[in-house]
Amino acid sequence: LMKRVRLLWPFVAPDTTKFALAVAVIPVIAGIGVLQPMLVKAALDDHIVAGKPDGLVLLAFGYLAAVLGAFAVETGYTLLLATAAENTILRLRQAIFRHVLHLSQSFFEKQPTGQILTRATSDIDALSEALSAGSISILLDAANMTAILGAMFFLDAPLAGLLLLLAPPIVGVIDFMRRRMRRWFS
Repeated sequence: LMKRVRLLWPFVAPDTTKFALAVAVIPVIAGIGVLQPMLVKAALDDHIVAGKPDGLVLLAFGYLAAVLGAFAVETGYTLLLATAAENTILRLRQAIFRHVLHLSQSFFEKQPTGQILTRATSDIDALSEALSAGSISILLDAANMTAILGAMFFLDAPLAGLLLLLAPPIVGVIDFMRRRMRRWFS
């Protein structure tokens, strides 16, 4: 893995600031994502059910601000990640194109043209997908899960603990069904 990272580093390095900024906003995205249901809970429990409309408008504006803030931050995150990944892929494609152009004639006589073209395009497309959506999105998902678990324990620790105890059997059933369905449909 480290060898591959070292090979890719010259292509990724010029955009490390964009990748770092995308990673830096991940906790903000997770926090805003948890804030919205907390505001709805406060509106329902403290104002609507309690029959106290005072402050409900303020909570509604807070919720609107959270939604707009989430939109702005997630848009920035997506743009940062997409431009950094596309720039990286552009540099990689240019390097591969230069490399292929400098190969000897004897290489092209031994290799089928379609195979060279397929390798040059499909491998880079897979890498592009990993850079733009896969690798950093795993961090976003982990941050979201952590924020959700934190909110669950903040709201009701015993219930959150019970739900965590139920998670492994549910995951086991899902894995069992996944394996069984793969066998049935393949």
